[in-house]
Amino acid sequence: MKKQKSAFTMRGFTLMELMTVIAIIGILAAVVFPSLSDSKAKARDSERVTDLGQIAIAVELYYSTCKEYPATFANAASNGCTGSVKLEDFIDTSTVADPINATQDGVTYTYTYAVETTNYSSYRIQAVLEKGGGVLDNSSSVPSWNAGICDKTANEYCKGR
Repeated sequence: MKKQKSAFTMRGFTLMELMTVIAIIGILAAVVFPSLSDSKAKARDSERVTDLGQIAIAVELYYSTCKEYPATFANAASNGCTGSVKLEDFIDTSTVADPINATQDGVTYTYTYAVETTNYSSYRIQAVLEKGGGVLDNSSSVPSWNAGICDKTANEYCKGR
C-alpha cells in the first residue's frame, strides 16, 4: 500500500523564503540603479568631449583652407572665405548637437562657438558636462578676448586655439 504524502512533507518554498529573496533583490536594485544613471551621464559627457574634438578638427581644416576661423558655426555661411568653401565642407554642424540639447534642471546643455572677431585668428568651443571634474581647457593661449569663458565651477569643457 502506498503511503500518502502529507502537506508538511511536500517540497517548495515558504512564504518567508520568498519574501527574503524579494527583499534581497530589492536592496541590490536600489544599489545598482543609481550607479547606472551616473554611467549614462558619464557616457553623455564622453560624447560631448568627442563631438568638440570633431568640431575642432573641422574648424582647423577650415582654417588651413581659408587662413582664418569661421565667423559662425552655421553650415551655409561662407564666413568670408574666398571661393565657395563653407564649414559644411568639413562637418555637418546640423548633426552635431549636445546629447541632451535642451535645458534640464536649470542647466542649458548646448555647444557654444565663439571666435575672436578682430582677425578671426582664434576660436573657442565649449560644452557643459554633467559629471565634470573641473575645467579641461587647451586654449588658455588666447586670454585677451575669452578670459573667464570656461568656468571651473560650471563643469565646462573648452577647446580652441
